[in-house]
Amino acid sequence: MIKKLLSLTLAILVLISSLCLPVSAEKDVLKFGEDGKFRIMQINDFQDRDNTNAQSLAFLEAALDIYKPDLVVLVGDQINDYFPEVTADKIRTTISNQLAPIEERGIPFLFTFGNHDRDYIGVLSLEEQAEIYRSFSSCYANTDGADPGTYNTVIYGKDGSTPVFNIYMMDSQHWNGQGTTSGVTKEQVEWYKEKSDELKALNGGSVLPSFVFQHIPVKEIRSFMKEVPQGTEGAL
Repeated sequence: MIKKLLSLTLAILVLISSLCLPVSAEKDVLKFGEDGKFRIMQINDFQDRDNTNAQSLAFLEAALDIYKPDLVVLVGDQINDYFPEVTADKIRTTISNQLAPIEERGIPFLFTFGNHDRDYIGVLSLEEQAEIYRSFSSCYANTDGADPGTYNTVIYGKDGSTPVFNIYMMDSQHWNGQGTTSGVTKEQVEWYKEKSDELKALNGGSVLPSFVFQHIPVKEIRSFMKEVPQGTEGAL
């Protein structure tokens, strides 16, 4: 994975007309604005420690203030792969420092884990890490998922009572020691199928439009890549 990289995918504007399926409105739900738009900011590979990088935070704060997202999704590797003398308290400080700018602005956020967050489960389990995120009032993570980093969250229409979109947060697991990733588990796939069918049934038999956010891309993404000579402009 790319180290020390703060990647912000900004301004994902989703324009969706209202669907059928009225439901009781909750007190606080994610919903489209009066203009029919919903803006998502993706943050991945913050990769930090308890002495949080001031420049990274300043960059995050500027992006939040400029683009004013309706939702922030953190897709893993919030914790650095190199964390000497790591402790549970240091991990809590690391996560809390990153979330502070989001919480201060009252922007809803979701989270999942990357391979490096999983490096420290001997110090703080994924369940315990998830509790840190969920302790913030701006966290909109659904607790009824396959595991602490795999769940879904529904986004409603501007009336706040009609589901029009859905987000899946997927924990893409760890490296398998063979140069590739272990991939999602059978249990995660089964949960996804059941949840997708559930949303489809509630939506009158039509699939509820959704995004999936995860840290490690599926291997099939390689089919979209083309091998080029080293040094080719724009190549990875």
